[in-house]
Amino acid sequence: MDIIYRDITKANVDVIVNAANGIGYMGGMLGRFIKLPGVAESIHYATKGDVEKEAKEKSRKHKSIPSFFYGHRSGECYVTSAESLSCKWIIHAVTMPYPGMRTSIRKVRLLIPEIIKTAQLLKARSIAIPLLGTGTGGLKEEEVLALFDEEFSRVQGIDIIIFRKV
Repeated sequence: MDIIYRDITKANVDVIVNAANGIGYMGGMLGRFIKLPGVAESIHYATKGDVEKEAKEKSRKHKSIPSFFYGHRSGECYVTSAESLSCKWIIHAVTMPYPGMRTSIRKVRLLIPEIIKTAQLLKARSIAIPLLGTGTGGLKEEEVLALFDEEFSRVQGIDIIIFRKV
């Protein structure tokens, strides 16, 4: 497990993990033109909004019900393409149901096996993952880093690269 300090959208990996909300919002109209802080916002800016459009679609569990009313719950993951990024997929790990909410270390702990299972289904050999929940979610970086060290040390067959804020 390596730790790298740079923009996660530049990672040369199979999968990038995004700490997501359950409705697919990643920065909106403004985020396509101005690079805002955060992993979702970096992905949104780098792909000119294409991944956000797909994320909003994939977050709709039922086509007839808007995701705002029935999106993904904390602890669930969904996958989108990576569009113009060098990785193949983006795993959106839902740390909060709606944008701007706080999260908990318990929710991040629940997400780790889901992320690994999803990466294995995609046959991914490498993952770039940010310190989930340490931006908008309000968690302490040291707490999440300790959790990652504990949980990811057991994973075999997938290279895991931790990305910290630039």
